[in-house]
Amino acid sequence: MVERNRELGTPLPPRALGERPRVPFAGAASRSERASEDGTSTGEVGEHELAILRDQLLGPELRRIAAIERRLERRGLTPEDVARVLPAAIRLRQSHDGQLGRALGPTLEGAIQDSVRRNPTAISEALFPVLGPAIRRSIGAALSGLVESFNAALGASLGLRGLRWHLEARRTGRSFAEVALLHSIAWRTELVLLVHRETGTLLLSAQADALTPARTTPDGDVVSAMLAAIQDFVSDSFADGERTQLNRIAFDDRTLHVAVGPKVTLAALVRGAPPAEFVAQIQETCDLVHVLATARLAGFRGDTTPFVTLQPTLDDLLREEKVVHRSSRRGLLTWSLALVVASGLCIGWIAQRAAETARLASAVEALRAEPGVVVVSAARQAGRPALVLMRDPDAAAVTRVLLDAGVDPELLDIHEEPYVCLMPQFVQQRALAALSPPPTVDVELHGGRLVLRGTASHRWIQRVDPVASALPGVTSVDLAALVDIDEGRVTSSSFRLERSALTFAPGEARPAVEVTEQTDLRQMVQLLANGARSVGWVVRVELLGSATDEEVLADPSLALRRAYAAERLVETWSDGVLMLEASDARAQGRAAPAPEVRFRVTIHGTGQ
Repeated sequence: MVERNRELGTPLPPRALGERPRVPFAGAASRSERASEDGTSTGEVGEHELAILRDQLLGPELRRIAAIERRLERRGLTPEDVARVLPAAIRLRQSHDGQLGRALGPTLEGAIQDSVRRNPTAISEALFPVLGPAIRRSIGAALSGLVESFNAALGASLGLRGLRWHLEARRTGRSFAEVALLHSIAWRTELVLLVHRETGTLLLSAQADALTPARTTPDGDVVSAMLAAIQDFVSDSFADGERTQLNRIAFDDRTLHVAVGPKVTLAALVRGAPPAEFVAQIQETCDLVHVLATARLAGFRGDTTPFVTLQPTLDDLLREEKVVHRSSRRGLLTWSLALVVASGLCIGWIAQRAAETARLASAVEALRAEPGVVVVSAARQAGRPALVLMRDPDAAAVTRVLLDAGVDPELLDIHEEPYVCLMPQFVQQRALAALSPPPTVDVELHGGRLVLRGTASHRWIQRVDPVASALPGVTSVDLAALVDIDEGRVTSSSFRLERSALTFAPGEARPAVEVTEQTDLRQMVQLLANGARSVGWVVRVELLGSATDEEVLADPSLALRRAYAAERLVETWSDGVLMLEASDARAQGRAAPAPEVRFRVTIHGTGQ
């Protein structure tokens, strides 16, 4: 730019970009004239004013040239440039093919996913006006179809016709829905295939609804491949100078109608006998496909996506015609009779079930009120009311409780499990059964403490504590009020024996016969021996022989021999249970001036 200014004249003085040039004022000429008058040079002043004039005239063009030079130096597009041409470029590219949509698809999907994760409420509010009515319409259509299907199934399942269909379904192994469908339609399109004629590729298919069982629905790819193979076989084997085409394949109660066009083959699998108008419609649909997809068929390279728009055209061929079954007067009577019988059976079943429920409730109420019985569950099992119980062995029998409540036990399945009830009456009853107390003993239960009162044998008392303590519900055993009769018998017998004496005739060392048969003395010894045996005590009896002074002078050993004789006699009476010791009373310092033997009893284990 400086060089260009040099060509035009003297370079301009430097100034900022966009700065407005200084315009010379009217006094400039007068100043020049005054300078000339003063004798100064006017060439310099004239060139400066010329440069100012040049900048004023050519300044805008020079600035535009500078902007163009800066853009050329950057050699790129600015965001402003792209924004100006982007909308027109998108419209132009989209009019050529669908590559732009496929390229932007992943980016838009990712952007939508990020937006949903960040703010799902905004997306839901934006879609609600569109999805709400659609969802309501879809639900309404589904419910309407459900009601219609239910009405149709109900009408077909009742009556003689429905019975025949049930028998046929059982005989053939098919479901009742399939049999009813076969008898309810005159003809029905189950599958429509659009096959590319040259390559045999399945371009599009349409299939009937879910009323057709999955096991009878053929695979579209398999059918299209086999159809192409059969067409080639027929064309190669039976050609008569021109290309021969297969128009129909029949098997069982289904027929495959084939319409052949220049580019595609349209096949419709029909169950039953369709009218001629429908067969003609298949050919018309094949021709319509050629009209609607001429460009796509001409440029077909294996991609079937462009043919999705033809789906409604194929769906129009999914048609069916139902058979109208006319009812008769006899059918109405049959229906009425069946309804009456069904109503009677239903009422009887309801009454029976109500009676069983009431019976079960009465049984449960009676058993829950019985002590020692716990109702675990009450429900129907295997078609009969059943009870699962836990019963204490000492509780009342379940059958008796049910009979008292007016319930027949034979009408119930009762499963009974034993358990131990800790109620006081059952604890006391178990204690009586385990201890078997004699009539002289009273057994009472206070809380968990078992109290025994009365008299009993020592052997029975000894087994009370270990047996009673092991009983469930017994925490302690109180024997303070229980008297041991064996201990009392030993004590009283020893007391009476010590106050008795075995007498001898004067000068005799052996007791007289009448003395040995004294029942009182013998009974005392036997009671003492039996008591000692029962209690388990060791009883020591010391026999002290005595003699008068005259007898001692005549026989000093007479007293000791009398003690030995008494020892042998007492040992015979006691069966050897008592520990006996014979001694001379005079030697013990207890001499008595009498011909007799006295007793001194010592009981070991009682502190006596």
